[in-house]
Amino acid sequence: MTPRHPSLRLDDFSPQLCGLTLDRPPANALTSDLIEAIADIVRSLAQREAPPVLLLAATGERFFCAGGDIKELDDGDVDHALRRMEKFHHMLAALAEYPTAIVAAVRGYAAGGGLELTLMADLVIAGERAQFGFPEIRNGLMPAVMGIQRAVDTIGRRAAFDLLSSGRFVTAPEAVELGLAHRVVADREVLAHATDVATALSETDPVIMAILKRAVHGEQPDSPDTMRRQTLTGFREILDRPASVEARQKFLARNKV
Repeated sequence: MTPRHPSLRLDDFSPQLCGLTLDRPPANALTSDLIEAIADIVRSLAQREAPPVLLLAATGERFFCAGGDIKELDDGDVDHALRRMEKFHHMLAALAEYPTAIVAAVRGYAAGGGLELTLMADLVIAGERAQFGFPEIRNGLMPAVMGIQRAVDTIGRRAAFDLLSSGRFVTAPEAVELGLAHRVVADREVLAHATDVATALSETDPVIMAILKRAVHGEQPDSPDTMRRQTLTGFREILDRPASVEARQKFLARNKV
C-alpha cells in the first residue's frame, strides 16, 4: 500500500501515470515529516511492477515550493536540523533513483529545496511567472550536496555557482535558457501542459525509459568498451519485450513500401 500524508495528494491517473501534488498552503514548505512522506511515496511507486511516470505538482499560484520549513530550525536543536537534512538527502535520492520519467509542473517560486525538487525531474514545465533560485545563503543555510551536484550537471559549474552564491532568482525564460526548465507556458496552462507531456511519456515502455534514465543520469562510462557493454545489455533487455516488439511491428506496418 502506498503511504499517505495530509499535505500530499496522490492521484493514480492510470497504471502508467501518477500525480504527486504538494498541498501545504500558502508556500508548500517542506516539514520533516512531509520530506519523509515524499521519499516513502516515491520509493513505493518505484517498487511497482511497472513504475508509473510521475507528475510532480503543487497547489497555489505563488509558490511551487518555498523549500524547507525554516521554522523547524528556530529551536536551535542541531541534532534535529541534521536529522531533517539527512531525510531531505534521502528524499532527493529516492527521486534521483526513480526508474521512469518525472515531470514537474511549476507555478510561482521554486525556492531552495523546491528548486532541488525540480532538479530531480526529467522535464520541467514552468509558468510564465515562475522563478527559480537558491536563497539559502541569505538565510545562513545551504542546499544538499546532491542538489548542488544536480544543479552543476544541469546548468554547468559557473551558472550553478552564481545561483548558489548570490541567492538570486531567475525568471522562467531565464530558467529555460539555463536548462532549469524545459518550456514556459501561461500560468493557467502549466498543469494541463505538464499532464500532456507526462501522458505522452507514459506511453513509452517503462523498461526502455529506465535504461534511458540510467544512461542520461548515471555516472559517465570510463571507456568506449564500457559503453558498448552497456548498450548491448540494454538492447538484450528490451528486444523481446512484448511492448517493444509491438512498437516495431507498428512502425514497419506504417512504413511498408
